[in-house]
Amino acid sequence: MKIQIYYFDGCTSYEMALQQLKQVMKEEGIEEEVELIQVSTDEEVKQYRFLGSPTLHINGKDMDKEAFLRRDYQMKCRLYWTEIGHRAIPSEEMMREALRGAKK
Repeated sequence: MKIQIYYFDGCTSYEMALQQLKQVMKEEGIEEEVELIQVSTDEEVKQYRFLGSPTLHINGKDMDKEAFLRRDYQMKCRLYWTEIGHRAIPSEEMMREALRGAKK
């Protein structure tokens, strides 16, 4: 399983996402490394299909199931729609669901 967090320097919510993701991975018995990828140019924004910081990919797919519909790639802090409203990081349940789906 390949797990990546894309971020840009200046939006610190990726640190919260990493901490929460590691906790969920521990609970799910997943020991893979999480690769942090800093996005710093407009070319990288397009190349990585960067929807904002943090963007979490598992096996090359965005953790947010609706992300494939979006094309608003840019250097910004990202918001996720969760069961409790907009948040700066995906919910634990979103993370858990994405990780379980990647294990199949």
